[in-house]
Amino acid sequence: MLLTLASRWDDSAELAPLFHVKQKDVPTTSKAQDRLRAQNDSTVARLYGITKAEFAHLLRSFEGMTAKRPRYLAWLQ
Repeated sequence: MLLTLASRWDDSAELAPLFHVKQKDVPTTSKAQDRLRAQNDSTVARLYGITKAEFAHLLRSFEGMTAKRPRYLAWLQ
């Protein structure tokens, strides 16, 4: 929810109270968003039995991901 609100606060702000989220709780920098995204994605990968190393290896196989989101990949390490 926080990542959705970070990218579309104006469109989704009415949902924030349902999740007890205030605007100050939403990550505002790309670094904070990448960190939260990596944490979320790591949790989902773990639920599917995929290790962090395997997940990072998979994502690195996408050239666009490697070039455009190196900080996100770093958080997965």
